[in-house]
Amino acid sequence: MKLQKKTILFLDAVLLLVCFILGVIGYRSANQGFEIALEDKAEADMRQTREILDLAYPGPWDIREDGIYKGEQRLNDASDIVDHLGKLTGNNITIFSNDTRVATTFAKDGNRAVGTRAPEAVAEIVLKNGQNYTGEAEVLGNTYFCAYEPIKDERGKNIGMLFMGIPKAEVETLQNSFLYSTFFATILLIVVMGVLIYFVVRATLRPLEMVQGTMKQISEGDLTEPPLVVNGQDEIAQIAHSANHMQESLAKILKNISDSAQQVADASELMNTNVSQTEISIHQVADSIVKIAGDTENQSGSLNDIQSVASEMSRDMSELYAGAESMRQAAEQSRQGAQEGHRAVSDAMDAMGKMTEQMTASSQVVETLGGRSQEIGKIVETISGLAEQTNLLALNAAIEAARAGEAGRGFAVVADEVRKLAEQSGEAAQNISSIIGGIQNDTQQAMQAMAKGGEEVRAGAEIVQKTGEVFSLMERNIDTLYEQIQLLRSHVDAAEKGSARMLEKVEVANEFSRATADEVQTVSAATEEQTAVMHDISDASETLSKLAQELQNEVFKFQFS
Repeated sequence: MKLQKKTILFLDAVLLLVCFILGVIGYRSANQGFEIALEDKAEADMRQTREILDLAYPGPWDIREDGIYKGEQRLNDASDIVDHLGKLTGNNITIFSNDTRVATTFAKDGNRAVGTRAPEAVAEIVLKNGQNYTGEAEVLGNTYFCAYEPIKDERGKNIGMLFMGIPKAEVETLQNSFLYSTFFATILLIVVMGVLIYFVVRATLRPLEMVQGTMKQISEGDLTEPPLVVNGQDEIAQIAHSANHMQESLAKILKNISDSAQQVADASELMNTNVSQTEISIHQVADSIVKIAGDTENQSGSLNDIQSVASEMSRDMSELYAGAESMRQAAEQSRQGAQEGHRAVSDAMDAMGKMTEQMTASSQVVETLGGRSQEIGKIVETISGLAEQTNLLALNAAIEAARAGEAGRGFAVVADEVRKLAEQSGEAAQNISSIIGGIQNDTQQAMQAMAKGGEEVRAGAEIVQKTGEVFSLMERNIDTLYEQIQLLRSHVDAAEKGSARMLEKVEVANEFSRATADEVQTVSAATEEQTAVMHDISDASETLSKLAQELQNEVFKFQFS
């Protein structure tokens, strides 16, 4: 699987995980927010109901023989009073005498559910302990978000309870509506971010794939690939420019080596020609010596012939020495070209190191995408906050509509609820902030995943290493060639010196004809020495020709213009 696909899949997985976590947190926060807001609303409505009763029926609470009283108003079976309070608050209202319902908006089998009792756990908290109760409670088989408050007489004795509640089913309907909206918004966000991640990763890693393809072509010996065209000045663009420069340098170096190898081959051919001519001259000298040894009467003429041949051989040896020097210089140029090729491969290895640094830069891109996930958290937070506020404002608007006939105290309660909701939203924002910290940790893992992209870089490094091995082999062959040329040059130098000595001896023999026999022996020895040197030169020339051919074969493995 390619690095681009791995990166896209990983970031998409991180995005899905983030959205899932944010969805779970948003769901829990919404549930808690709804419950707390509704419980607070029940408490606020409780205070409002108590104030309305105090204004409408001044006086203390009291239990008499015929029921429970507020001031002089008997509240047993006061259905019109509780119905009116229920319309004002939008809640179900119940007045308890001790733990028994005496006035309520609840109905059972078509009749008011008076005479029924409150749950024992609630009665224990409110009547016995004198504490308020806020939370969920079962009322006639249904669950309500409610508030219970003890009713005290003027002596502070708990004589009953005041109940305020909202059906849980209504709240669940609002919660489900919010969850559906959040779900569809999250799906849309995932699609948009997935498309964005795809194009960002593709644009970032595309030049790296182009560099890898070029390096593969170079490893296969193809230096005719057109230069890479990469826009920008980032690290990947610099690597592409370095690859172009390396390709151009390798082509020039290989062309120089090929030209030098051809020069070495030409010089070797010239040297073979000179050696052949020298061998002919040596045979002529040998024949002359035989004639001198066989016919002393013609010694003077023969010595003149020998002197002429020796002079010609000396000139041939000088030309041979000049050819050997040219070969040495050509070999030196080839040697330098191979060294430059080796340095170019080293530069390529450095470029592969820069590619590794680019993978680090790619991980920074992933880190930037992690920063984008923080913006995602802010967007989801905004959506959650708006949904919660919209639903609660809708609920309070319904309550205010029911209160249209009163002085408007309910608006103050709604304002108080909005404030508390804002506080809860702040707490949810803190939770989301901690989740964003987790997302940043996931981004760190993404950076580690990007390190796997180094496998592609290492593959390129192996390719460059193979190229380096080819140049190392070429460099060793050129070194061997250079040593053989040096040896050949020394042999030619020795042959030239031998020719000079032989010429001196012939001149001495010509001047001192009386010592011809002794001098002929000396010349014969020098001739044998020359013959041995010519054999060495011939062998060195053959070796040189083979090395030049091997060098050209190595160079021809590459294709270049």
